[in-house]
Amino acid sequence: MRAFVLDDAVSGHRALYVRVLSEGLLDLGLSVTIGLPEYGFDSQEYDIHLRSLESKVGFRKIPNPGSGGSLGQFVSSIPKIVNEEDANFIYFPCLDRMALTAGTNREVCKSISLIHGEGLLMKSSAAYPSLGWKRKIRGNIADRVRLRLPLKHFHCLDPISTRYLKKKHGHRRDIRLMPEAAESPKSLRKQDCCEHFGLPLNQKYLSCPGTVSERKGVIELVDAIRFLPPEYCLLLAGGHSDVVRRHLREVGSDLLQQNRVVSIDRYVSEEEFNRLFSIADVVCVPYPRHHGSASILIHAAKMKKKVVASDWGWIGWASRTFGIAETCDARDPKSIADAIIRSIQSKPSAECESRKEMFCEYHDRRNHVHHWTAGARQVLGMSPPPVVPFSWEGTEQSFMANR
Repeated sequence: MRAFVLDDAVSGHRALYVRVLSEGLLDLGLSVTIGLPEYGFDSQEYDIHLRSLESKVGFRKIPNPGSGGSLGQFVSSIPKIVNEEDANFIYFPCLDRMALTAGTNREVCKSISLIHGEGLLMKSSAAYPSLGWKRKIRGNIADRVRLRLPLKHFHCLDPISTRYLKKKHGHRRDIRLMPEAAESPKSLRKQDCCEHFGLPLNQKYLSCPGTVSERKGVIELVDAIRFLPPEYCLLLAGGHSDVVRRHLREVGSDLLQQNRVVSIDRYVSEEEFNRLFSIADVVCVPYPRHHGSASILIHAAKMKKKVVASDWGWIGWASRTFGIAETCDARDPKSIADAIIRSIQSKPSAECESRKEMFCEYHDRRNHVHHWTAGARQVLGMSPPPVVPFSWEGTEQSFMANR
């Protein structure tokens, strides 16, 4: 039987989701084809995450999104693809944007309804009340459009969004919470990581792994360095946004000259990404007003790192509930700096470590795959996978406080 995996972008984490899902489907004995926009095949993300699959799966180039990011032509090609690929299963590893177009296209909905389809939603923006009523209304309309797709299962990475969607849409059983595809990277010696990046060993390093963007609170994090002792150094490794480049050039140039901030403005390999955790005395996740989950927080927890994180949304909820991080007001550089000092000085309790282990057991690559493939296994007449469910016990109070 054949499975088709379709994504409309090839960015870092999305390419990873495509790879992990495709490998899980291959393990079931399915023939797999991956559909990506034409531009994606020339990307660094494709080289790192997907090129190794070329001998195992088929690849299909889909028309690039139109000007302004329009997905009309991309989405309209789905019925033809399903027919030509003779697919029994179709999967959307990141459904949020695509579903806004697909959910209003009758031909697309008809073609998907004839086979087993599943999709992954990152979040529901309407689940976060701080948006204001106008944006909340737009968010609810967008959710209704997305959920019109005739999929067997809508998976969602964010428990805040999952609960909201279930409550708002009649407690639909096809809406399911999904764990992140987080692996447990091998911990490397700090000395080796310093040598790799050409950095001195006698510093306290702060890292914010992944894309270096203002959306991740990097501007405030750079400014927070001024409130910390001189032995603290912020390592920013990953592709920088234009806003961050401008801030470093115009406001943080003295910090760069003093090596209080180290900027490595390029896409990092998976190995280097793991080094950014191993080198860190504190991993920083100060994403301001971030909607949805954050895999960086999960990776840091799995590597037993000290963490500073935003006190808002899923990040704040997970940090406090499972004892993962010292939280702060991510919009205030002084609050971030104070949390970094607290994190360095903190000593976790046995109870805290137990809750963190439960969190990490759920957010695991194998568990992510098991959630994805449970439906296909049922169709194929196979035994159900050993899914690790999420336990809501003891999380209710902090869940509501961070919503």
